[in-house]
Amino acid sequence: MKKGLKIFLIIIACLFTCSIILNYTVFDVTYYGKRGADKFYNMFATYSGDLEKTYEGMINELGECDSYNFNVRRKIELIFESEAMTLVGNYSAEKYQKQKEYIMTHYQFATKYDTFFKYELDEKSAFEFDINNWHFYILNDNTDNNCDYFVPEIFRMVGFNDKDYKIAFMTFCNSDQDSFGENNDEKDLQSFVNHYYKYNFRK
Repeated sequence: MKKGLKIFLIIIACLFTCSIILNYTVFDVTYYGKRGADKFYNMFATYSGDLEKTYEGMINELGECDSYNFNVRRKIELIFESEAMTLVGNYSAEKYQKQKEYIMTHYQFATKYDTFFKYELDEKSAFEFDINNWHFYILNDNTDNNCDYFVPEIFRMVGFNDKDYKIAFMTFCNSDQDSFGENNDEKDLQSFVNHYYKYNFRK
């Protein structure tokens, strides 16, 4: 084997090894109901004040649900850190329809006319997508005087499951995230959720 090729293969092997070592989950925890919320506060409120604030806001957005579970996952891939939170509320049929109608009429959803995307929008760009029985929307949380959310760097989503009467609020933060994938289409959004979020939306 030529010396140049051997050096090249060694470099590739080193890069592959480093990518494995530096691709790991900092923490990945799920809590259920009020007891889980208290445990969450005790463990992570001092770790991140913003995390606690976001959690409280998400709980209020669920409305009158029967139960809920919460997951927070922090990942480091190479030198890039991401944080993905999922809050899923479980409802009776009547409560589900009431809360879904409220969200659909009181929340704003991202469209092709919005300017807070880090990537260039085109005909392939998706703003809503499906995973199994779930239908998701990218939320537009920006106001006229406030533009803190830049998709896909910092943004939120909401998902509805009409079959099992569940609603999911999801947040994501990674200042180095520039796109969902090559096309930023529905397939890329599905892969993004499956990669970063703990909750199994496919079951």
